[in-house]
Amino acid sequence: MNYRQTIIDSWKFTQENKRLIYWFGFLPSFLTTTVGIGYIAYQFFAFKKSYLFNETDESFLNDVVGFVWNFLKTHASLSVPLIIVAIIIAVLWFLVPTLFKASAIQAIARAKNGQKSGVGVGLKYGMLVFLPLFEFHLLVKTFAPFSIIIEMGFVLRNLGPAIFQMMIPAFVLIFVVSIALFLLFTYSDLFIIVDDEGILSAMKKSAKLVIFNWQQTFLITFLMIIIGVRIVIQAILVFLIPAIVLLTGAFLATLALESALLVVAGAVGVVALVVAAYLGGIVDIFSYAVWTFTFLELTSQKEVSARESARVLPKVERAQDGMQNGMQAGVQNGMQAGAQNGMQAGMQNGMQAGVQNGMQAGNVSVGSAPVGSGATVSALAVSAPTESMPTVSTLAESTSVERVSSETSPEPDTSPFVS
Repeated sequence: MNYRQTIIDSWKFTQENKRLIYWFGFLPSFLTTTVGIGYIAYQFFAFKKSYLFNETDESFLNDVVGFVWNFLKTHASLSVPLIIVAIIIAVLWFLVPTLFKASAIQAIARAKNGQKSGVGVGLKYGMLVFLPLFEFHLLVKTFAPFSIIIEMGFVLRNLGPAIFQMMIPAFVLIFVVSIALFLLFTYSDLFIIVDDEGILSAMKKSAKLVIFNWQQTFLITFLMIIIGVRIVIQAILVFLIPAIVLLTGAFLATLALESALLVVAGAVGVVALVVAAYLGGIVDIFSYAVWTFTFLELTSQKEVSARESARVLPKVERAQDGMQNGMQAGVQNGMQAGAQNGMQAGMQNGMQAGVQNGMQAGNVSVGSAPVGSGATVSALAVSAPTESMPTVSTLAESTSVERVSSETSPEPDTSPFVS
């Protein structure tokens, strides 16, 4: 497997299919980035408000619930629209990433195999595999490494360091198992989306494919991590300096205007969120392309069992053996065909030459020869008339007829005991 070429083809495909980024990359990335920022912010302030860093009896969750309740009581007219918007965002965040991932992989796989592809085609076939893929995501998120880290933080924040130290061996074991399962089920999404497999069947086939191709899988995973980190670093370097300059200027210009500062900060935050979502969409489509191309190549290779006697050769040796076998078969078939054609041509030329020589002889002389009881037959000169000269085809036909009649007619009995 050519890893470099796979990465190059995937990036080229990503650049040539901007619509996939806009539809299947940007919106899911925007939702996941927004929810992720909120979730990380909640974890940060929850740790800051916990008894580990602050001597208080109230948790940060209590403060959040109280703030939302007071806001809805103060702004009763906005409560219903805000609740509706929150429900819509929650449903979209819950469903859209899975649906658009299935649609993107369908479009990429069909384009790779030369089929009709695009946003509409990918969405149509993505909807057919949405439910099993959604169930699979719900299953694997329970033992995902990120979920294990969040659970560890919850125990440390709420139960205390003593209980957390007691549970460290269990957490380490669970974390190692979660990483192993995460790697084994790398291709489960692709088996569900591309091959329409069930959840358990997809997990089984993914584990088998990873075990048989663990080097390729680990290397692609490592390369994708490096590429993702590099993209994040480049994005930070590109947008961090202008953001610092802009925020510093806005702060200096609005020292006396607190509301204006909030507006400027909010606008900058929205722009940064959109840019981050777009970059995340590019990374997602590129990642889907890399894993889809890798999956299609690995699954196209035939598995060799222990019962097969043929030795599995490397590509170069198989190519050399194929060329050698092809040359031998070609020479052998050529010799057989040449011999057969030579025999046919020789028989045909011999018949034509014999008939032609007989015609040129013209006269047939028959000498005296003993017949029966010693009687002699004088020589006769038989002259064939030129106007009734038979043609080559006529003589050939008559010869074949005489041959058949001689073979079918019974031979006369020449036994001396017959009177």
